[in-house]
Amino acid sequence: MMVPLGLNMLQLALATNEGFAVRFESNPRLYHLVGSLPSDAQPYGREQLQTVVDAASAWGIQVVPELVISTNAGGWYNSGLLVHCARVLCEGSKRGGAGGMALDVTEGAVLPLLRSVIQEVRQIFFNNSGYLHLGSDERQDSLQCWNESGQKADYDGFEERLSYLLPGLYDPQHILR
Repeated sequence: MMVPLGLNMLQLALATNEGFAVRFESNPRLYHLVGSLPSDAQPYGREQLQTVVDAASAWGIQVVPELVISTNAGGWYNSGLLVHCARVLCEGSKRGGAGGMALDVTEGAVLPLLRSVIQEVRQIFFNNSGYLHLGSDERQDSLQCWNESGQKADYDGFEERLSYLLPGLYDPQHILR
C-alpha cells in the first residue's frame, strides 16, 4: 500500500502510552499492553521485527522505531520508573489508555534502562533507516501527572543527559522527538 503512494518511511510504535509491544531480550519485563486488545495478544519478538524490517527494506521503505520515553509513557509501567500520579493513571484507564503518564526523567535508573533498550532497537532497525523517534513531542500531555506528583519535570536536564548516552548509537541528526 505504501509504495504505490510514494511513501518510503514507516514509523513503528514500540512503546507508547498503551503499552510496550515488544519483548526485549535485555528487558523482558517491560512488555505489557493495555486497552482493547485480545487477551491472547503476544508481544513482538526480535524475529518478527526483523521480518518487518526485511520486508520493508525489500520495498525501499525505511522503518523508524518509536519509543515514547518521557511523555505519554504508560508503556514503561513495568519499569517501575513512572512518576507517581494515580489519579491521572485512573482517568486515562477509563478512556482505554494510561493517561498522560510520565517516565520519571529525574530517576537515575532511567538512563541505563534506556541505553539497553535503545541498543537492542538499534541492532534490529539501524541498517534499515538509522533513525529513532523518542516521542518527546507531547511533553505537555504529562504535565498533569507531574503536577499531581508534586515533582518538577526537568526535561531539559534529561535531554542533556540523554545527549551523552546516544553518541555511538545514533547520529543526533537522526533522532526525532
